[in-house]
Amino acid sequence: MTDVTEKMRKNAETYRERIDEIRRDWTRSEDAKRQDLEAAYSEAKSAHLGLEDRFRAEVRDRLRDARKKAFAAPRMGKDAALDLLSYRDALDRAGRFREPRELSDLLARAEITGDHALARAVLYRGYELQNEGLVRSYFEKYPDELPTWDGFVGAAEEHNRLETLGISGAAGVPEPERPRELGRQFAASSAAASPGGEAA
Repeated sequence: MTDVTEKMRKNAETYRERIDEIRRDWTRSEDAKRQDLEAAYSEAKSAHLGLEDRFRAEVRDRLRDARKKAFAAPRMGKDAALDLLSYRDALDRAGRFREPRELSDLLARAEITGDHALARAVLYRGYELQNEGLVRSYFEKYPDELPTWDGFVGAAEEHNRLETLGISGAAGVPEPERPRELGRQFAASSAAASPGGEAA
């Protein structure tokens, strides 16, 4: 659970408690209670929407950061610019292949020659082609990088959950429900405003 989802849960809990408190208050008229319910609902919904935006942003940021780590240029020497140049060249070379067998051969060659940039480029190409076998082969050769990959996969799954289930499903916190008293009031005021609802 993230800090944002905890705040969403707390907002929902506070809202439910406030709604119950308003409903139990026997000293207030029904109109006054409806006004209080509307205010509580508006406040809780506004807070929830703001937290939804933060939740989405955090999920996107986690995915972006995890992807960068998983596919970053491997450190091979003391010059980061040279490492990056070597990695870009390897990405171009691996990008020319589509066949898993050719990419597997390229990965084997990269491991034998100690060309980590080429091996990482094959990982990236395997990911692009959605080839689990190539990805698995890479981590059999470079198992110490598996935690970084697992972090990327976890962030991608979290993002996919958000896209598939929506915010309520992904965060596990539904948005605040409009109190039933306001629904009846809204329906009654709509009927009064319609031409057939006017009093004679």
